[in-house]
Amino acid sequence: MSDLHSHWVSLLNAQESWLTDEAMLSVISAEARDFSAGDWPRERGLAYLHNNVAALRLNHERLESGEALDYDLLNPVLSGVVLRMSPRRRGGQERGVLLAGSDGQRFNMGTAALRAVVHRAFFHFALYADFRISDPAWPGATPGMLRVLGCAAPSCSRLVVCPAGRPTFCSPRCAEDTARPESSAS
Repeated sequence: MSDLHSHWVSLLNAQESWLTDEAMLSVISAEARDFSAGDWPRERGLAYLHNNVAALRLNHERLESGEALDYDLLNPVLSGVVLRMSPRRRGGQERGVLLAGSDGQRFNMGTAALRAVVHRAFFHFALYADFRISDPAWPGATPGMLRVLGCAAPSCSRLVVCPAGRPTFCSPRCAEDTARPESSAS
């Protein structure tokens, strides 16, 4: 199940480096960044991305703290999600995989790509929220239950998919930095 969370967790983690519009656009391929036609200009597509990533972050924080989710932020996006089954080859066999995206017919290529990223992230977050809330120990967690938690390093704010349900480090660098003794002030 942790592969499913990579869409929304990666998006929330990417937000930390969004200092420019170009950094925000890094969530879609360079070929998909054409905002020249359609209903939404680039600025509106970027605002849509920014606002919805903020809504995801807020709802993840609420979910993990035991608060009610903000359905008014989640449901409008979820209502636009388009689900489809698609063939995918894995291990030499063709298997079906459920894909979440959006119907980008009236949008330019860039906006359609941004909306698809948001829709996929919201869909996978909704699956995670349903999974977490169904845990009898929620807002805690049954031992060994998959969770998405902040990195175990106090100075890091990245989210990490934790299959064992306990905080872990997002990278070897965070684990190494945490293991180093703090230097004393001279």
